[in-house]
Amino acid sequence: GGAPTHAPLAGVGGVVILQTNAGAACPPASGALYFLNDASAWYRYDRRLKLVANPVAAPTPAAAAAVTGSRCPAAAANFINEDSCVRDVGCGGTGTACGSRGEAANDPNLGNRYTLRPSNGEKDVHECMNELDEGYQIHNGKQLPLHNVMFKAGDQLRQRVAWALFQALPVAEDLGRTSEMGAWSQYVDIFVHHAFGNYFDVLKEVAHSPLMGHYLTYHKNSAFEYAGTLPDQNFAREIMQLFSVGLHDLHMDGSPVMANGARVETYTNGDVVSLARAWTGFKKSAMRGNGETVSDNILDPMYLDYERRDVLPKTDLMGGYIGDGYPLCKDLPQQHFMAQGATYVYSGATSVEGAAHDDFPAYEHKDMTPINATSGEPYELVIAGGTKCNGWTFCGNPDSGHLGRYRVAVQKTDTIKSGTSWSELEVYIIGVAGPGAGNYLKVYRVVHFAWNGNGFYYHPIPDKDPNADFGAMAAEFNAKFPVGTRIRVANAPPGGAAPAGPEQYTPSPASDLYAALCAPGGADLRCTFPRNVSLPTAAACPAGDAVCAGADDIHTVKMVDGATVRYYTYLKPTCVNLAVPEAAQMAVSGTWDLEEQCLDVANAAAGASCCRVSDGGLFSAYKPPQCLVLGDRMTHASAAARCAAAGLTLCTSIPGNKGTYVAACSEKQYTWLNKPCTIQVQVDAAGLVNLVAAGDERGVMQPSTENTFHPRWVGGFPQDASAAGCAAQADSTLLCNAVASEAAVFGAVPTRAAAEAELRIGAVDPAAFGGAYACALGEGCDAADVVVYTRGGAFDSTAIVGLRQAAAFGGGYKYFANKRAEVSVGGFVFRNAPAFMAGLDVPNVNPEKNAAAFYGERAAAAETDAVLTHLVRHRNTAPFVAKVLIARLVTSNPSPRYIEAVATAFATG
Repeated sequence: GGAPTHAPLAGVGGVVILQTNAGAACPPASGALYFLNDASAWYRYDRRLKLVANPVAAPTPAAAAAVTGSRCPAAAANFINEDSCVRDVGCGGTGTACGSRGEAANDPNLGNRYTLRPSNGEKDVHECMNELDEGYQIHNGKQLPLHNVMFKAGDQLRQRVAWALFQALPVAEDLGRTSEMGAWSQYVDIFVHHAFGNYFDVLKEVAHSPLMGHYLTYHKNSAFEYAGTLPDQNFAREIMQLFSVGLHDLHMDGSPVMANGARVETYTNGDVVSLARAWTGFKKSAMRGNGETVSDNILDPMYLDYERRDVLPKTDLMGGYIGDGYPLCKDLPQQHFMAQGATYVYSGATSVEGAAHDDFPAYEHKDMTPINATSGEPYELVIAGGTKCNGWTFCGNPDSGHLGRYRVAVQKTDTIKSGTSWSELEVYIIGVAGPGAGNYLKVYRVVHFAWNGNGFYYHPIPDKDPNADFGAMAAEFNAKFPVGTRIRVANAPPGGAAPAGPEQYTPSPASDLYAALCAPGGADLRCTFPRNVSLPTAAACPAGDAVCAGADDIHTVKMVDGATVRYYTYLKPTCVNLAVPEAAQMAVSGTWDLEEQCLDVANAAAGASCCRVSDGGLFSAYKPPQCLVLGDRMTHASAAARCAAAGLTLCTSIPGNKGTYVAACSEKQYTWLNKPCTIQVQVDAAGLVNLVAAGDERGVMQPSTENTFHPRWVGGFPQDASAAGCAAQADSTLLCNAVASEAAVFGAVPTRAAAEAELRIGAVDPAAFGGAYACALGEGCDAADVVVYTRGGAFDSTAIVGLRQAAAFGGGYKYFANKRAEVSVGGFVFRNAPAFMAGLDVPNVNPEKNAAAFYGERAAAAETDAVLTHLVRHRNTAPFVAKVLIARLVTSNPSPRYIEAVATAFATG
């Protein structure tokens, strides 16, 4: 029926692509083979999956999606690739494209060796098997990377170490999915890549592997608060028993530590239960292109779902907490977002909160002239009289006891739709024709415009309590707009401009922060917007920049370069919050359910809603005066001070569904209330505690649940109702009052041993406080093993102690706060427990949900890293791993001297 046309595949010799074909019988039915002759050569038809190069260092551009099926080939940003993601070339609207380690294009010249399956419906795995150059058993996917690559590679030392690690951290074939080549190759690549590297990196990638997540059953593992059941303990046990510390304590030469004639266990079942909560929230990444088409993504690392993550503190294996050594979030320096080392990550054309949040100022400033529902043209309303002027309208002699229910009677001048609403602020009703032309009246909200069976009614609301002030507004309205006046609605008076609304923080082009995030380049010196930015030096707040000078925290930075708008997200330094605060107040959601949470007043955890001093009514404005930026979050003290500065007061409550952009700092945002709250602890027979706060609606704050953690008690815990402030409960627990306190540990420079034994709360580098701290050792803070910095010369709880670190741990100094945090319960004390997760319930609506997902995932990742660091640096891991690797690489019966040499090298780097 006609000759086919074809073209050479660019860059690949001996291969052509069939472009058009006029023959009805060619190509034949799916799965059959045929040959193409172009008079000079024969080509075999081979409908295989085409893969493009997508390595970490050079992610594939969005245009490559066309050859990898319907899904984007770019991987999601993760801890492996996030430093090399490319901005603004990703598909799927993400603003970035990220690669995957070792993800290479397939070269047809190398033959057809593996059953990489194309899209579902095109070809099944058995057809792929028939087209292989060399057949193999379909379920040998796990073995093939070993047989075809590792055994034949030239770098045999690397491959042998990788093989030993693969044996030490195995995924068994009884997982299934052994026909999928890509996932098994990726898992083996973990060990090949890190064979000569750091064991932490090996363990981290294994822990995030979707194969391991399925094999040891922690994929979709969830907190008790989320699932109503205790988290799966499988991986928590195996990562300790098989992958790190082992079952029993060892000396560095591998010999067992003995006590009373018996081996000493490295962990207890309680440790397993506690650390199982650290392996919650793991979920597979979204499906993408450029790989085998299977039902889910088992190629890329799992990510952490903050909603499934356990938010409570976790204990470590050394008598402390996983959060030990990290600074408290409340102790970060003022303007930490401008400090040296402050980190920002490029978000793209939208912020992490989402496009609707970014567009709020433009949306809210629109002209509120009503629009004809059929033609799209502006329509106007005419003040009605006669039969429409009944007892439920302004002009009908309203009853003063029901003023809040009265409406303005209007008649339509064109086809309009019942239910039109303007939930706007600073609204102006303007007379445009008739007896009231030229007059205008400012109100604060027009709630709705609807048909009630008799006519159309228009309901404006003043900026006061309706029952108190509606009569005055009704009289003014009737006087300014007599019957027959044609009116319209706008957000500015005649000839005026719309009021300013809240914006995300937009630094001045002359500021240090703008220069760092812009990174101008090219001939036109336009912004290049780097993917990741770490401030090389502290950035100064420009004169007159009220946001920089006064904000407690910054989440989003809006960069404007001419007509180009791009967003960055600030990554706050890893920090922790204490389980029981010294002082707490309620914060309330802006949704209909008005869920309240009892929060530490010192944390910048919520926004603010202000109320009028006169009547306690909620104050609303285009730009709420208490909000420096859109989405502002602040401490409770800042919220109260900002309301007071505006002549208002922090609300004690707010009406349902009023957490809007005009009454709070963000839509549905949690906002501080002037409502103190108290956290109690419920103690069970084993000493586990359940945090309880009356009125707090979070699951983790409810009594008598499995939302418990194991505090580090100092010398016992209350066991009966005789303990002061404790009351016996029906479930045989005690509900006790709790008092949190902080106090200085040292009054003079401590020894290293004393500091290591007593100091548990971390601190940031004193230099981040902008000169507020001075070395207490004179010139000795550059070389001493222990250094101390004080504020104003006071050696108190504000002092910072630095301990010099070994080169294997990065060198420099590790800083600690000179204070201890304790909780007194019924005459007993436990060390206040640090937690990485903020523990905030977030409304299931955007933008708050978007922001919570981003920051919650970062906090969960930091906690996971802390768990892995603890396990890798545990004193038992070096000899245990040394024995395992020696047995697989050298000899199954190494000498103690040999083990000690390898363990020492492991521990010291």
